[in-house]
Amino acid sequence: MLYKKSNGKKRLANSSKIMVHIVLCFLFVSIFSITASAHSPSNMDLSYAVETQTLKVTITHQVANPDTHYVYNIVIKKNGETYNTYDYTSQSSITSFTYNYNINTTEGDVIEVTASCIQTGSITRQVTVSADNGTSGDSNGTSTPGFELTMSVVAIAAVLLWKWKK
Repeated sequence: MLYKKSNGKKRLANSSKIMVHIVLCFLFVSIFSITASAHSPSNMDLSYAVETQTLKVTITHQVANPDTHYVYNIVIKKNGETYNTYDYTSQSSITSFTYNYNINTTEGDVIEVTASCIQTGSITRQVTVSADNGTSGDSNGTSTPGFELTMSVVAIAAVLLWKWKK
């Protein structure tokens, strides 16, 4: 029996309440497992060595399986123009990794790097080449949001709606 009468009102039976709670918990866990599996790289550090003309790109992108969830594309721009594009089929670590690229520059050149995840999102950072210390970085790079915020809002809304209907 899904409903029982109490004081003239129909109410869910205890076993039905438990089943509803189990289904809601399952949905909640499912939503948050999706957010954990698909996300943008979380950080990227750039440094440029003037003496060797080498750009060092260190990317933080924590994944469970670097063969199926990885940074698949790196686009390097110099002074706003695409300098080179690199495609990858996996990443070398489950947390962070570093690539080195040879780029001929002069003082004042702006190097911009965008790293894109195979599942969703990207992150962009810039450095400006200077003679005295190699580069000066821009810590205000951009990244595209993953599913975390959207799914969190949906989950909170679902819980509030469920509580409101009680």
